[in-house]
Amino acid sequence: MHILSGKGHWPKIVFTSDFHQLVRGDLMPGTCAIQYDPLRIVPESEVRKLPATQRPVTAFVRCLPGGELWQGEMRFAPAATLLLDEDSTGGGTMLTTGCPVPNACDELECWFSYVDDSGNTLWDSAMGANYRLRFPSHDIRIEQAEIEARANEAQDLFRLRVESVGTVDSVLLRWRYANAINSVRHECPLTPAADGDKKVWTPPGGELGVSWDTPLAFDLVYYVAGHKHTDDNQGNWYVVSRPN
Repeated sequence: MHILSGKGHWPKIVFTSDFHQLVRGDLMPGTCAIQYDPLRIVPESEVRKLPATQRPVTAFVRCLPGGELWQGEMRFAPAATLLLDEDSTGGGTMLTTGCPVPNACDELECWFSYVDDSGNTLWDSAMGANYRLRFPSHDIRIEQAEIEARANEAQDLFRLRVESVGTVDSVLLRWRYANAINSVRHECPLTPAADGDKKVWTPPGGELGVSWDTPLAFDLVYYVAGHKHTDDNQGNWYVVSRPN
């Protein structure tokens, strides 16, 4: 199984211009880096003038469950105009800051504001609900993900075992065949079992029948208090195949 993990790496959240929130690293006490594309909130006609106007985008972060609130202003270095590199995936011209993360923090609630040239306050806040962000490396650990080859059978078996913190309410497995173009993505709700203060999640019956000798790519969608979060191996998906 091929895994790239964010465990033990400093946390970072990337807010892209196409309104995705990319969570990277592990939610550890210290500083969480924030990268924010100004095109999310600043009118396009004003973005290139930001270094000259020094008008900030203000970031608000509430650390949960403690409720500690932090806010900080993000600006570009002073200059006449900005040479803007537009990239909807977060690789373009980004505002940056860092917010403190206290001990025992499980989740970050984020929103942003900007005052435009006309004096109007604009908000990027998920329509007032704010962005609720958790870190999969803090919440979920894949204990087993393997494909068992079966001689003289039409299908192999995919076995998956996932451990989570107790606050996770549900987990959905999404998978596709990794070597097929435009492969259909399958979904399977996982079944929980209590294990002390944690939960263990497996497919119904503990395994899934899959195509013979075909690698799988999968991710996990999980919910905490009604909020959706995704563990997609930091954008790389998880890949599993039969052992050689």
